[in-house]
Amino acid sequence: IVERALVDYVYETSDLIELKGNSYSTKRNEINKFRRIHPDHILETLDVEKHADGILELLNKWISDRMKYLPADQTEQFLDGIFSERSAIKRMLSAYNDLGLIGLVIIDNGQLIGFTVGEKINSDTASVIIEKTDFEVLGCAQYVFREFSKVLFEKYQVTMQDLDALLELESEAFNAADWMLSRRAFRYHLQSNNLLLVARQSRNNPRPVAYILVLKRKKTARIYSLAVSPAFRRQGIASQLFKEALNDCIASQLYKVRLEVRASNHKAISLYKALGFQEHDVCPDYYQDHEDACRMEWRYDSSLIH
Repeated sequence: IVERALVDYVYETSDLIELKGNSYSTKRNEINKFRRIHPDHILETLDVEKHADGILELLNKWISDRMKYLPADQTEQFLDGIFSERSAIKRMLSAYNDLGLIGLVIIDNGQLIGFTVGEKINSDTASVIIEKTDFEVLGCAQYVFREFSKVLFEKYQVTMQDLDALLELESEAFNAADWMLSRRAFRYHLQSNNLLLVARQSRNNPRPVAYILVLKRKKTARIYSLAVSPAFRRQGIASQLFKEALNDCIASQLYKVRLEVRASNHKAISLYKALGFQEHDVCPDYYQDHEDACRMEWRYDSSLIH
C-alpha cells in the first residue's frame, strides 16, 4: 500500500528552473504573481544565527494558519505529526553547519516569509528536506522552490563552462611542483565517473573558489586534488568540501579513502586528521621538487562523519 502523502518526487533540476511546457504553467503563473506583488523581496542564504528566530516564528504562524482550515477529524493526527516536525526543525537548526546543509530564505518588508533546506545526496542528486512558506503570501512556495533549485544547481553542478575558472583557480592555489591539472585533465574528470565538487563565490558571482576531486575505484577512493583560492582560505570551505566528498563516498559504498599531502604541510595534515584521516605511510621523492608525501587513509566510521 502506497501512502501518497509520503511519496518522494524526483525531478531534473533544469526542469524546475526553466518550468517549460503546459505541465508547469500553474507554477509559472504563481511565481509571476509573487514577483509582481512583492517586487522588493530579498533572497538570502540561510544563516542560522541570523535567521533561526524568523524561521521558528514563521513555523508557528504556519501551524496556526494550517489549523484554521484543517478538518476537525484530522486535527489530532496533525498535532501529533507537527510536534515531531517542529522538534526536528529545531534540531536541524542546532546542527545545521555540522550536517553540511544548505538553505534559502525569503524576506519581504523585514519579515521572513519562506525558507527551505536541502542537502547533497550523491554526485548528481540533492534532496529538499523541508520547505515552509507563509500561507497568506500567494506564489511564495512555488517561487522559493524554483530559486532553491537554482542554488542547488549552481552549488553542485560542474560543467565545461567552468573550465577556464577552474584552471585559474589551479594556478592560484598551486605551483608547478604540485602537479597542476591541465584543461585536458579537468575535461576528462568531468566526463568520467569521478567526483568533482566546487564551492562558488556567491549566487550573483558563481565563479568556483574551491574544488575537490575524488577518483573513484571499485572498492576505494582517492582524494586526488583539493584547491582553495588564497582569498577564500580559513573560512571552513575545505572542511565542508571534504565532508560532502566523504558523504558521497559513503553513498557509493566506498568506505576507504586515501590521499597524499606534502610532508611539510602540517596545517593540512592537522585538518585531515580532524576529519578522521590517519597517517598511513611515506612516499619518498613524491613531488617534482623531490619532497616526500605523507599518505593518509580514512575509513568509514559513523561517529566521525555527518
